[in-house]
Amino acid sequence: MSKLKENKEISWRPGDASSYPMKAGTIIYKGSLVTIDESGYAVPADDAENHKFVGVAQHKCDNNDGNDGDMIIKTIKRGIVGPICFSAPHIPFGQVDVGKKIYISDSATVSLKHQSNFEILAGVLDIFISKSEIYINLFDF
Repeated sequence: MSKLKENKEISWRPGDASSYPMKAGTIIYKGSLVTIDESGYAVPADDAENHKFVGVAQHKCDNNDGNDGDMIIKTIKRGIVGPICFSAPHIPFGQVDVGKKIYISDSATVSLKHQSNFEILAGVLDIFISKSEIYINLFDF
């Protein structure tokens, strides 16, 4: 590859949202936490090996009867979102947890690191509402 010797047009868009092809046989609901699985397709989030968090679903998308990639889910990748995430009931969140990293448990549940198997980072606890209701500052990883 050679160095640029003249101006080059590039495309640009804000990085706070994106779109991903969905896995066959899945439904992702609006407000769901979304991960990419080991095959590279979007699925409802799960604390599973080789999954990567890609945001919060902006809409419901049903690919239950489709093939891999037939449907596209739009996600929010950055910003403060909530109250959509709930702590595992056995260890509730507290005001003291503000600023701590938050990890995926499933499509509607997040937890602190010591409650997570595969440590799929979603962001940090930004606003504490109650023991089971928080706002998360999402990161685009």
